[in-house]
Amino acid sequence: MSNYYSTTAYNSQTIPDQSAATQWSGLEKSTATRLPWGNTQPVASQNMFDILLPSLLRRNVADWQEEKQLRAKGEAITGRLDLGGDLTEEVFSYAPLAIRTRFWLYAHAAGETLTKWFPILLVPFFFISWLAAGGEWSALELLLLTFLCWLPFLIIWLISYAVMNWLPTNWWLATGRKGIVWEFNRRTGMVTIVNHRKGDFSAPFYEWDAYLGMVPTNSGVMYYKLSLIHRYQPKKIIDLSHIAPLGPDQANALAAWDCLQNFMDISQPLPDIPAWDYYRKNDPVTVKYDQQTGRDPNYWMGMSDEHFQQLCSDMRLQARQLDTIGRPDLMSYHVQGLPQSSNK
Repeated sequence: MSNYYSTTAYNSQTIPDQSAATQWSGLEKSTATRLPWGNTQPVASQNMFDILLPSLLRRNVADWQEEKQLRAKGEAITGRLDLGGDLTEEVFSYAPLAIRTRFWLYAHAAGETLTKWFPILLVPFFFISWLAAGGEWSALELLLLTFLCWLPFLIIWLISYAVMNWLPTNWWLATGRKGIVWEFNRRTGMVTIVNHRKGDFSAPFYEWDAYLGMVPTNSGVMYYKLSLIHRYQPKKIIDLSHIAPLGPDQANALAAWDCLQNFMDISQPLPDIPAWDYYRKNDPVTVKYDQQTGRDPNYWMGMSDEHFQQLCSDMRLQARQLDTIGRPDLMSYHVQGLPQSSNK
């Protein structure tokens, strides 16, 4: 293995033997299922896969090249357009977005959705208004009223689109004051919870177990929640809702766990999704794999958005076919006390 990686880097082929897990209790224990390690599939959650269109990748090449120069100089990086935090061949970290960033993202999503769907309601809205008016208003007046009700959604969409596409990214895109809250480092194999007041906590990736929990909503619907819990200090918990948002789709959370293992595992290349496309050339294992397989270095960058949307549908279908719960648990052969599967 290349000297590029630390001795603590996670390699699914050479996992060290470990002691039995510390017992932990609480509500999450009774509602969460520990997910098995290994036997991963090349999948990713919607939040990690769908979010970066090829057209967006092409627009951000200049930003990433500038970022590389800043890294070489040891300067701070601001105005990144990624998943929030840091995302490279080496580091995957999360920092909550600033309030202004969330405002524009929500405004754009809501404006676009309502602008497109409201016209479907125009016809019944028009007739209901006409009946309520009792013939006092003309059809033209009612049509104008209907248009004025729809116009604010269009304005919100256009303004948010202009801000996000025409203004410098560092004007609207920024992380919150809290900064990075967790980090996964492929090169060192370490997972870190960042706490500026009490101090950071770091431990090798293979000491963290993934749990799929159930969270009730106000309407009584149960949502799935993906978390990582340190095997020997169970109060150290990482909420992975950033890459697998709370929702009724269990497959999305399971796909996020597979993708995270694939990113950290130096026995295989980086996950082949748009988020890591630009950085594949910097990771030794990935470079070797791409050379051996003849992978097109512009596979995602040169793709049309229409073709990518079809691949998004294929990825969601592949995630729904995962049988994660029934897999043999790779970690059971290296951690005392875990029941071993009948076959590796």
